[in-house]
Amino acid sequence: MSNSKYQSCIEACQQCLVDCQSCFYSMATKESMNDCPRCCIECVDACNVTIKAMANDSK
Repeated sequence: MSNSKYQSCIEACQQCLVDCQSCFYSMATKESMNDCPRCCIECVDACNVTIKAMANDSK
């Protein structure tokens, strides 16, 4: 990813993606009384779309 205009945001989204994925997998074997697992999945998806858009310099 060579788009320096968005580089810091891309890196933040990548870290968020890693953190949410890690959280989701750590909760995978546990019972959840809230929507955290679903939130993690949605966050990973949102990060992926955002990273791709910035990498492509999307409007």
